[in-house]
Amino acid sequence: MSRFKPDNDEIFIQLPAESGERVLHRTRHVGTQGEELALDLEQPLQLALEQPLFLYYERKRKFMQQPARIVAVALEGSITVEPTADPIVAESRQAYRCPTLVEDIVARLGSEARCEVLDVSETGFAVLAHTTYAPGSMLDVELTLEGEAAEGTAVVQSVNVPASGLTRYGLRVVGGTLLDALPRFTLTVQRNQLRRRSGA
Repeated sequence: MSRFKPDNDEIFIQLPAESGERVLHRTRHVGTQGEELALDLEQPLQLALEQPLFLYYERKRKFMQQPARIVAVALEGSITVEPTADPIVAESRQAYRCPTLVEDIVARLGSEARCEVLDVSETGFAVLAHTTYAPGSMLDVELTLEGEAAEGTAVVQSVNVPASGLTRYGLRVVGGTLLDALPRFTLTVQRNQLRRRSGA
């Protein structure tokens, strides 16, 4: 995992319950010990140990997003957090997502097998699932395309409940064999789409 290197000490945090509203809470980075970061809260918040959250900060003039978890909560309005995956640019998607609705592709999300995959990219994918997860959750996942399966770890980037009643999850893969397989899977989907468009 790449090191936490913000341009300044101003760090914003986003709580899972507020992901749909993009509410950011200002904190100040006051220390680092190993991978753990000490943050002073500008306003009091209801926080708990092991709670997932997202960190937002500027690095090299870009606004970054990084998943983390709370490892300590102090009474005086300070928390200690530990990043759980590498940061990504928060201002836009890093990779084009290919729709997969007509592909031979399924996913396992945690213990829920055969989830419908909506799209795939070189860095992640989107699925529909029955199980409830909060943004920032780290999950064991598996993606199977045309009989080839790859496993990995993914962080929940976004949560949306469409009219179907199932939950749509946007996932970013951060580890496992799936991390290496995703670019190949994405290329296969793109090739299949081109063949269909050409009538081949």
